[in-house]
Amino acid sequence: MHATIETCGNRRYVRAAWLPVVLLLVDGCGQYTTYDGSLPGGNPIEGLREVERLQHHGLAGPVQQYTSRTVDGSYIVVDYDAWSEDPEALHLLDDYQATLATVLPTALENHAERLAYWINGYNAGVIRGVLDHYNGDHGYRVIEGGFFDEARYTFGGVQLSLNHVEQGVVRGDFQHDSMISVTGDVRDMITLWHEDLWDGDVVDARVHAALNCAALGCPNLLATAPFVYRADVLEEQLETATRQWLDHPGKGAGPQGISQLFEWYVEDFAADAGSVEDFIAAHRSGGLLGVDVTQIIPYDWTLNIAE
Repeated sequence: MHATIETCGNRRYVRAAWLPVVLLLVDGCGQYTTYDGSLPGGNPIEGLREVERLQHHGLAGPVQQYTSRTVDGSYIVVDYDAWSEDPEALHLLDDYQATLATVLPTALENHAERLAYWINGYNAGVIRGVLDHYNGDHGYRVIEGGFFDEARYTFGGVQLSLNHVEQGVVRGDFQHDSMISVTGDVRDMITLWHEDLWDGDVVDARVHAALNCAALGCPNLLATAPFVYRADVLEEQLETATRQWLDHPGKGAGPQGISQLFEWYVEDFAADAGSVEDFIAAHRSGGLLGVDVTQIIPYDWTLNIAE
């Protein structure tokens, strides 16, 4: 494989020998960028499309149908059993992921559109991964078996793992264990997408409240309309999701401590708000009142499955 990054005004494009045949007009530069070949892993697609906006309906419908709140109201769980037996819901998820595979992320019209693309794409990948792996075992744990390191999800024509999306594209942590071995064209693409996503700004640490890892310890999936993250309401959604996560004393912040996410990604919260304490104070309903920031709540990797 071979790829080069080209600049046209303030937009950047990738010329990659392994992408499918398609001609894309580079706005304002009077030239075409040609892609041909096949994707890594031998999964060809017809071509990348330049679209400005996505509605994410293919994910929203099944999430609405197959998620529910636990009796105590604390957790959003997924009926993976019913979803796995619903051909239409599986087809919608597959079609949605196929859309993400064929859309050029850098062509989305603004930061909110691009961030919604990566958040929803990650969450869809997690759900797809659980549906493919758990085989009806409600005791299945996504932390085991390399679940987050399988490069089996295609974004913008490139096969990535869930860790490539979270640690690389979203967080830009190229020293993370999952990113160290990523080299060449794939690393170049991940770097491009990360830089395009944040455009020199620090990572918005509220994204940690939106990425769902299919475990009860993770911030919840969206349980209210539109059931996916959408650019037109993304700011409100991120703020609401962050507040609800931090208001949950069992997995956000409270007398027993704070989420282990603050330990794993302390750099993100510090860069965003100055410190973990400042981030919690800014986004939790009660600020730091009643929160023991000296203790870490052990992460609960129990599958977020409806019983």
